[in-house]
Amino acid sequence: MENTAALKPNRPTLGFLHSLEDIIFSMFFVILTVIPVVEVILRVFFKSGIPSGSDYIEHLVLVVTFLGGMITSREKEHLGINAAIHSLKGTPEKIVRTGVQFISAGIMTAFAWSSLSLQVTGYSPTEMVGIIPMQIIVAVMPAGFFAMSLRSIALAPKGIVPRLVVITGILFGTFIGLPTIGNFIGTFSSGASAVISGMLPAWTAAVNLLYLPLIIFLVIAGIFGLPLFAVLGGIAYILFAHSGGSLEVVANQAYTMLTHGTIPAIALFTLAGFLLSESKAGERLVRLLMAVMGWMPGGLVIATVMAMTLFTTFTGASDVTILSLGGVLWVILAKSGKYKDSFNSGLLTGSGMIGQMFPPSLAVILYSTIAGVSVLKMFIGALLPGILLVLGVTIAGVVLARMNLRKDGEKHDITPFNIREALSAIKGTIGELLLPVFIIAGYFSGLMTIVETGAFAAVYTFVLETIIHRELNLKGLHRAVIKSASIIGAVLIVLGLSYALTYFIVDANIPVQLTDFLKTHIHSKYLFLLLMNITLLIAGCVMGMFSAIMVLVPLIIPVGLAFGVHPVHLGVIFLFNLEIGFLIPPVGLNLFMASSRFERPVVKIYRDILPFLAVQLVLLLIITYVPWFSTVLLGSK
Repeated sequence: MENTAALKPNRPTLGFLHSLEDIIFSMFFVILTVIPVVEVILRVFFKSGIPSGSDYIEHLVLVVTFLGGMITSREKEHLGINAAIHSLKGTPEKIVRTGVQFISAGIMTAFAWSSLSLQVTGYSPTEMVGIIPMQIIVAVMPAGFFAMSLRSIALAPKGIVPRLVVITGILFGTFIGLPTIGNFIGTFSSGASAVISGMLPAWTAAVNLLYLPLIIFLVIAGIFGLPLFAVLGGIAYILFAHSGGSLEVVANQAYTMLTHGTIPAIALFTLAGFLLSESKAGERLVRLLMAVMGWMPGGLVIATVMAMTLFTTFTGASDVTILSLGGVLWVILAKSGKYKDSFNSGLLTGSGMIGQMFPPSLAVILYSTIAGVSVLKMFIGALLPGILLVLGVTIAGVVLARMNLRKDGEKHDITPFNIREALSAIKGTIGELLLPVFIIAGYFSGLMTIVETGAFAAVYTFVLETIIHRELNLKGLHRAVIKSASIIGAVLIVLGLSYALTYFIVDANIPVQLTDFLKTHIHSKYLFLLLMNITLLIAGCVMGMFSAIMVLVPLIIPVGLAFGVHPVHLGVIFLFNLEIGFLIPPVGLNLFMASSRFERPVVKIYRDILPFLAVQLVLLLIITYVPWFSTVLLGSK
């Protein structure tokens, strides 16, 4: 047996470091949340603002992203495909996990050197964000990457050999980052820089020889669990190295994307969503909908779909809806005695993602950012398709409910309408009901920007759930913040690193070449839309919504525009596909979430979901080939 005592972490020390990470992240996240709210107050009441307020907000989200990335690595929550690793057992699994962490450590070390070089060569000591030197702010990037690289060692399989192999990955990353190390050292010592320059011919020869195998290894490692940001950013890094481009561009493009004006909204709405999910807001919402609709024929089904839709809209994550609210609704449906378990699981799984089209949907904000489409126009364009999706699932649920009644099911749970119960439920839920009203009024009226709206939603939710309802104590707040950190770290780091790959793809004219190829071989706009739907359904199934948006949007946008598809209509089709992708067997994410939450074999979930999946696919075709739904509210034909 291997002696691993020397490699075992000191648990008290780790606990202290983890707590310190959480405290630092929470501190910066609070500042990020408060500044936009103060900006609104100063602007509305005093016609002024915080000096350099927008600059602070944009750079705070950079800090929050990398601190969140460190926490995400700790919690093993980075976005990835993980499609094949679970099929391995024993020694093969250990070997593959070791290889994945070796590559992870190497790529993240290379990112760290690229960021460090950018920090000292890209910004002068006098360059400031408000009163804070830019170099101090950008330091969070190399610090975050180095921390995630070291964390790869802890994520390696137990044993001295696997961890030593991963440590060599750090050396490998240092080698492939050699030019950036030379640039960094050159700012302090010309002699040391000259030594590294003498090594660059050998480095160039090695990169030219190994760049294609390295890209293939990255893709394979991605299938076996390498974080998606490491796959995409790593491919970009290797392509820039092979082409002779500046490797600092990878870090610079990540910085450029993460300081984009709308990005803080993603972090802030994420926090608001998790504050809601950690409170009893979902249970109060269910009580209200049951009181108002539960007495009607099919009212239980209607209330279920509406509850799942509203909760997904604010949490921004259908898996959170299924795991939290889905459990509550499962109990209600089961206790009613009306329907078969197969119908209950199909209804809850099929409605778990249909709230992604409505404000303040994170998916819509992210798509708008990547595609360069107005967030406001995307929300307006997605409104009717979203309503159509909700109506379609609701009608399907009511019809299917009649076919899935248990014996004597109609006699169960016959609850007459109770005005006192309805009023009491409204009183208990009025705070949550006003939140979407305030968000829509504040943003669509132009009173607040999308970032300020997100900050308002987070502060409002905090006050509502901690002070008014008193349902969130310090432990609940901690859970909400750490869950937010994991989502922010997972999503925004992919966003930043994928932007480097996008930059290379655009610079290499790949979208133009793809457009020319498709225009040459596909002459029908409708055939293009069909092929795009098939591609996106597969992508949504395998990659998930956020990952697919960041990877595929830069490729599809120019092609869609070349075929004359309205950019908002294209976005609606894109998001509609990715929502349905969560339900596509055999690897749609929500199928596994539902299997776990409802304690039903995933094969049975496949069967349960088929009627709802069929309805949504029909609606997808309608939305795709009838652009009126997406464009009529914009005044476009």
